[in-house]
Amino acid sequence: MCGISLFIGSNAETVARNTQKLFDFQKHRGPDGGKVETLALPSGKHIGLAHNLLALTGNSKPAVQPLHHTASNSVLLFNGEVYNYENLKQIPQLQGTDWATDSDSEVLHQLLLKLKLPALQQVDGMFALALTDLNQEVMILARDAAGMKPLYYHTDAEGNFMVASELNALVKCMDKPTLHQEAASALLRYKYSAAPQTIIKDVFELVPGQYLIWNKGNIELGTWAAKVNEKPHLHIVQHKLKEVFLNGVAAETSGVSNPAVLLSGGVDSTLILASLAEAKVANITAYTAVPEGQSDADAKAAEQAAQQYGATWKPVNYSAKLLAQLPTYCKELSNPIADAAGLITWHLCKNIDANHRVLLSGAGADELFLGYNRHYAYDYYLQFPNLLTNSVFKGILKLFLGDKSVSHFLDSISENKAQTWDNIRANNDFPANALPHLAPQKLNEAQAESSPLDFIAQHDRQNYLPYDVLNVTDSAAMASGKEVRMPFLSTPLWNMVNSMVAGQFIEQSPKWVLKNMLSSMGGKVFAKRKKKGFGIDWSAWLYGTTEGKQLLAELKQSKVAQALVSPQFFNEILSKKHLAQPAMSLLFLHYWMEANGVQLG
Repeated sequence: MCGISLFIGSNAETVARNTQKLFDFQKHRGPDGGKVETLALPSGKHIGLAHNLLALTGNSKPAVQPLHHTASNSVLLFNGEVYNYENLKQIPQLQGTDWATDSDSEVLHQLLLKLKLPALQQVDGMFALALTDLNQEVMILARDAAGMKPLYYHTDAEGNFMVASELNALVKCMDKPTLHQEAASALLRYKYSAAPQTIIKDVFELVPGQYLIWNKGNIELGTWAAKVNEKPHLHIVQHKLKEVFLNGVAAETSGVSNPAVLLSGGVDSTLILASLAEAKVANITAYTAVPEGQSDADAKAAEQAAQQYGATWKPVNYSAKLLAQLPTYCKELSNPIADAAGLITWHLCKNIDANHRVLLSGAGADELFLGYNRHYAYDYYLQFPNLLTNSVFKGILKLFLGDKSVSHFLDSISENKAQTWDNIRANNDFPANALPHLAPQKLNEAQAESSPLDFIAQHDRQNYLPYDVLNVTDSAAMASGKEVRMPFLSTPLWNMVNSMVAGQFIEQSPKWVLKNMLSSMGGKVFAKRKKKGFGIDWSAWLYGTTEGKQLLAELKQSKVAQALVSPQFFNEILSKKHLAQPAMSLLFLHYWMEANGVQLG
């Protein structure tokens, strides 16, 4: 896990200065050193290459990046981990290679040289990479299929092409970074904005499983990830799923002497802990974010799970005082994603012992196995579409149930399946009519009609997972020089689950497949309990504390809030407690723009 930077331009001084700037700005991603170099290209242009090093293994022959291959005159920049690199050495095309290092980077480099982009289909790992042919002046960028590692790129008015692991790093190399108001409006409604366009005009993010070929200024985009064939029915391959998951946990902890788990008290992270115990991994530490001064059922379950599976449990308290750190958090955040989980993860990682640099997370489980409440709400809607679209019936339910989440669900329902899903996932109380710059979302309406559960599963896996969950996880952890590994997103498991019919994963109960796995490893008590959820009561924090009121006073003066939100709704946000999430979404964007000098345009 590292940071990578690349800059191509005609002026040697400009290239050198900006490459160094990118390297310096991303030092938190690689606090163990790194390297910056500038090379002349045959055309007279210059290329700057930089790599921030986060050293996690004690390889006797480490690879120093940028990694050069003399015979091909190519150079690789790589951020991530290849878990099966030792096995890849045994494929016929790599037999007889005289390995100069014992690193996964060199194996990946050789694999790409021999097999080109299809080589990535054999890689089990997470990655963002840039491979440059210095003779031909051709560069290939690529991102892993799940989107665990981000990669951003930009071409400026002078034709300079730049690449970095973090969006705000590229912003620092732009003369006048300008807000893309449509993308920013999407962020406010959904808490994130989806690639390829970022919230900065003319700065783009690679889509998961995508490649980019830069050929002397011309750009070609495509998909390297192979389509997976349909597997047998889930009931037949449950045992295989468990085996693949356990293998993934083993691969991601191989060589790690003191793994740590981000333990929330839910099924996903507890299953990782149980898997480590079953593999007899020693010296496990489990960290849990605990709300200060509250009796928290999730925290108690996490403590109990740590005790049962032989881990050292370390709680990290948080309170409303965390709001005072919001400007600092936004300054260190690659993207201004308005998700409370990111702030908690950032705080958690700041308080994790320095010797724990590899953290295991349950990220991805809810997207793969349809574990969110919105998935079950949508499935319920599919069972009773005629009844739930009836305005009289919806009114009666609202009257008798009186629950905010139920009201949101009922208000989201329409006769259009794709539109209903769009309404349900916009769960932060930001109505579309309050955002004048919001563009309609492009949804696969045909798939929503023909296979609605597959539609919502793919949508979350291709959007919410990479651009919210994985981006905030990467950014929040890397701010403290920590690497987060996600066994649920191992390549074999990812391919296997994505090939299955999504409805199988919710036909019995929420995440029944994972609960069965956990129960088989002595965790039935944890599989049965209902998890509260990983979040913050923004309403109590923002409107009821000194720190929160100070933020609201700042928000009142925010130019970006006034520009993106209708005046009437903005005034409501400042005073109505049930609109705390829209207020926080605006604050995330406000402080991030302020920290990075982004203009409204």
